[in-house]
Amino acid sequence: MKCLNKYKNCHIPYPYYDKKSNIIKWIMYNETTKQIEKNNSLQDALENNIQNNLIYHYKAKIYKVDEMKYQKEICHCHSFDEIIKVLYKYPESFLIPKEYKNEYSNQELKLLKEFKNYLLLIGLKDYKISDERLNLEKKYIKIYKKKNKSIIDKVMMFYLDKKEQKLINKEKYMRCVNIKNK
Repeated sequence: MKCLNKYKNCHIPYPYYDKKSNIIKWIMYNETTKQIEKNNSLQDALENNIQNNLIYHYKAKIYKVDEMKYQKEICHCHSFDEIIKVLYKYPESFLIPKEYKNEYSNQELKLLKEFKNYLLLIGLKDYKISDERLNLEKKYIKIYKKKNKSIIDKVMMFYLDKKEQKLINKEKYMRCVNIKNK
């Protein structure tokens, strides 16, 4: 790896012949991890580089686990796909603050506006954690905060986690088929 140190100033993928594997790899220095990354394909190298450097800010009403309440907060994603998922999850409260609109192209802004209007038109509401899941979470946190957990506590945490996963899957299904809870 010492021979690769000369590539520390290389912030775009650079071809490098790897004698050990007998193939050309694409290498570049990652500022975040402070390491040289090797990729077998140029596409992977570029995707990693773009993923680290792209940022899309948004604001939405999100559940804060540590505070156990919903709060409007500015967050960010590193791909437009992630932004679409966030918009689907929070169509009512999703917005792009004015100071971050320059991170989006006009085409992306138009698409987000149309998609949001469509989601609101079909009556999709912001994702909310069910009361049943909140109760499970409170029980889990109560056990988790114990300094000395018994075997029963550990089994209970496992049980609560499995039960929560089933509820999450049920909620995702209900949301996908847009079934209104009664």
